[in-house]
Amino acid sequence: MTNCARVSTRIDPAILDAAAANLKKMGLTIDDLVRMVMTHAAHDKLNPMDFMQPSETTLAAMRELEAGAGKSCDSVDELMAELNSDG
Repeated sequence: MTNCARVSTRIDPAILDAAAANLKKMGLTIDDLVRMVMTHAAHDKLNPMDFMQPSETTLAAMRELEAGAGKSCDSVDELMAELNSDG
């Protein structure tokens, strides 16, 4: 690239190192990832919410509720009592 701009950001070094290691397994670099994300953003194809995928724990809780399990409360007071109970 003969004509390019530099992007700088602050990030926890441990996160940067872990990301670089994971990307390396895929044959990518941090620069490659930033270019891909910025290119998608430039073409209006990037939805930041796509990065907000629920964890396995959250997915399991969602499945439990969809199956009719779980507890339901009719008020905030009832919810707080339930959350603070030992059972």
